[in-house]
Amino acid sequence: MKQLHKRLFSVMLAVALVIVCLPIHFTASAVSLFDQRVSQLRQKFPNGAYWNHPVYEDWQRADVLLANWNNAYGDSVTWTPCATHNGQPGYGQCDCNVFDGGMQCWGFANRIFYGIFGVYASNVGNRWDRENVAVGDWIRVENDQHSAVVLKRNGNTLTIVEGNRDGNCKIVWDRQINVSSITYFKHSPNWHDIVPDESCFSSTSCAWATENDAKIEAELNSVYYCTSIGFYYGTSTNNLTKYTEPKNENVKNIWYEMIGECGIRLNPATKYYFKFFIVTGGAECQSDLNSFTTKGSSTYTVTYNANGATSGTVPASQTKNSGVTLTLAKNTGNLAKTGYVLDGWATSATGAKAYDLGGTYTANANVTLYAHWVKASAAAIAIHNYTENKKVSYRTTITFSADVTNPVSGDDIHWFIDGQDSGTGETFTVQNAKKSFTVQAKYIRNGSVIAASEVENVTVDTSFVSKLIAVIRSIFGMLPKVTQSYPGI
Repeated sequence: MKQLHKRLFSVMLAVALVIVCLPIHFTASAVSLFDQRVSQLRQKFPNGAYWNHPVYEDWQRADVLLANWNNAYGDSVTWTPCATHNGQPGYGQCDCNVFDGGMQCWGFANRIFYGIFGVYASNVGNRWDRENVAVGDWIRVENDQHSAVVLKRNGNTLTIVEGNRDGNCKIVWDRQINVSSITYFKHSPNWHDIVPDESCFSSTSCAWATENDAKIEAELNSVYYCTSIGFYYGTSTNNLTKYTEPKNENVKNIWYEMIGECGIRLNPATKYYFKFFIVTGGAECQSDLNSFTTKGSSTYTVTYNANGATSGTVPASQTKNSGVTLTLAKNTGNLAKTGYVLDGWATSATGAKAYDLGGTYTANANVTLYAHWVKASAAAIAIHNYTENKKVSYRTTITFSADVTNPVSGDDIHWFIDGQDSGTGETFTVQNAKKSFTVQAKYIRNGSVIAASEVENVTVDTSFVSKLIAVIRSIFGMLPKVTQSYPGI
């Protein structure tokens, strides 16, 4: 028999060791701190019990406890209703508890509020925006006649816990009321630390995306009464733009078309990040971050065509980034066509002008731009009092002016000194000339030369005598000036 017992013991020990060594898997239960504390309070203050205590001495009476803000019986419950609410119970009879300066329904709501948040309701300010009331809030209802604490909210329906519903300090859990019955409420400053607000959303997704548009969707874990909803979006997780839609209704699913509903035009071939949010109970609950990529190319090419030019070269092709405005080229290669003037760019060889020289291009598309030619007017330009060869003294100041035939508003006169474009305007002055130079005036329209004057050669006398005379004249402010301009200019 002893051997049998030993064998049985050995078998049991072996089985136990095997069980101990087997991996044990636990299923985590995502119970919030709010739910944990409410569960503990349900056990401490059972439904149908009475939030009161028996009185054997005067100091235990409710009126005395209240006068002294005495919380000694804040956790006391019995199964006997209060004998009186006039502060004069008989020996051994039950009287109201007191907590945080309140008794009956007020005091019980204070105790529940403290049990959830560890905060005294008397230290929390009142709020009157009842549409934002949330779970855990201390509420004053029924025309400021009753107090309770919110356990759940579903739309405008609140599930509450309360004391003294029957006038005898009875505890009642899970009665439902309408949010419209609230006079005012208190919202704990550490609400976010106790009540979970990160689990509102069960999923988010992008239903479809085109080059410039997308549809994003979200599903909530349950129906929430929302005062506003919306989403954050952007191309960087560190710089998201918020889109908000005011609401005052129950919400379970959310979806937006970026262009059609929100007026948001997206860029092609671009990755966008987004997350949804709702505002419920005065707090914002956000979804996890998600993303999508729009279709299309991220860069485009702008190509130029000379379109029959007789000289010059087209500007180099340009690259346009999606969503970024591009400044188009001017006549950088001096395109010219006999009898015509380049006044812009067209999108076809025979089309009308679509863009100015140096204009802006915003389309997200490849394009070939054609030189747009217009017939030149019979314009002519000459230097006033033109002299092919002119000789001046050292440090002479010379002012030139131009004669233009058939001018057009918006055209320019450019002055070229030694072949270099040196200024614009009807006149041009060379100050204190110390070396010889050439001067020519050109009439220019949209970057094209319409007409050019003859070249005037100006020779500056740089001899020793001329320089000495200039020094003497400068002392007396009498340096020479030559004006080839209209009278009065």
